[in-house]
Amino acid sequence: MNTSDRTGCNHRKLTAKELRVADANLDVGEIAVLEMARYMFQSFARPETQGWIIAMFRPEHTFPANVAADIALKTLKFVQGMRESRRSCFQFNSPICVDCARILTEHERQLLGILVALRCGRVGQARVHAMVLCEGNETEYLLAAAQNLADALGERPLNGYNLRLEAV
Repeated sequence: MNTSDRTGCNHRKLTAKELRVADANLDVGEIAVLEMARYMFQSFARPETQGWIIAMFRPEHTFPANVAADIALKTLKFVQGMRESRRSCFQFNSPICVDCARILTEHERQLLGILVALRCGRVGQARVHAMVLCEGNETEYLLAAAQNLADALGERPLNGYNLRLEAV
């Protein structure tokens, strides 16, 4: 195995409904949530990776110690809210592949769209993201968990809402 095999796939290409993380206009808190969520998803998909451990420690790198654990728990509830509503497989990119981690899948984009919209006070747009992501299933628990996480992260200026994250 060469170095590129361990650090990146070197072949990951952007698809039509994906977006580069760098182009998504996410702030540091939202990027931390994305990284935590990816490690949680990895842990659900491949329990032997124990990705949840990294997910729980990740907020300590971004947030003050007195709120880091609370944000980790709220992120877990946000992820779990989606998992309880969505019936089909959730597509996420590997948090450990540098090439894949640079890209938001369509599903990750919808999930973060909920959070960003709520932080900007755009509840209707958050509901659209949730409905699309959860395929028309019940979203109230997901939206409540997302609102709790959004409140913990704080408001975001309306002009910070990136139209590229809007539901399609």
